[in-house]
Amino acid sequence: MDTGRVLAGITDDKDWLAKLAIAALITALSVITTPILIGLAGWAVLFGYMTQTVRRVRQNEPTPLPAWGDMVELAKLGGPALLAYLVYLLPNLLVGGCSLLLLLTTSDTSFTSTGVMIGLLCCLLPLLLLYNILIAPLFALGIGRYSAEPVTGVFFDFSRLWGEMSANWGLTITFLLFLLAYSLVMGLVGAIPCVGTIISLGLGIPVYGLITGQYAQAALGPIAPPKKPKSRPA
Repeated sequence: MDTGRVLAGITDDKDWLAKLAIAALITALSVITTPILIGLAGWAVLFGYMTQTVRRVRQNEPTPLPAWGDMVELAKLGGPALLAYLVYLLPNLLVGGCSLLLLLTTSDTSFTSTGVMIGLLCCLLPLLLLYNILIAPLFALGIGRYSAEPVTGVFFDFSRLWGEMSANWGLTITFLLFLLAYSLVMGLVGAIPCVGTIISLGLGIPVYGLITGQYAQAALGPIAPPKKPKSRPA
């Protein structure tokens, strides 16, 4: 995996500014409208764009960021990936909801509430941390397979994904370190009012796709680029 290749995937594209601006706009609208579920359509579009990015990285395309094309087609492509991602996140959502419910029901007694909070932190957080560390590369490999074969089941073939991950522990650790460094940088950039927020929104999905594409290419191998139709003689 190569940081320079990630940066080149953006800066070597003459249309990079327009592509990132559109990504920032769709991400912002999706975040704002997610509470009323409309934003799920935007996230499906973004996951479709991310899938195309991963595919183009695995095909060694010189400009891996795809052009923003038919949004409906992107949503159709990204919908199954988004659904799989939500399934992967279910333990986080369940633990978060149960923790909130427990805290609300024990809020009348500060001692009890504090005890519940400490118990949750000591028992659940380490397990959730380990779970999230493991699902990050598993989902990335799932996206890698989905980019070549857009079938929802590839995300849930856990034995195959685990085998591919465990066969590349060094690469997997590097991928996780890339994600950690990227998250820290985006957190710092996003803390800058207005401009930083826009930059982080624009880079989020595209850069994740570039990083995941490199990981998937190294672990799963490249995808043969589509064959160009032969021109018929006049």
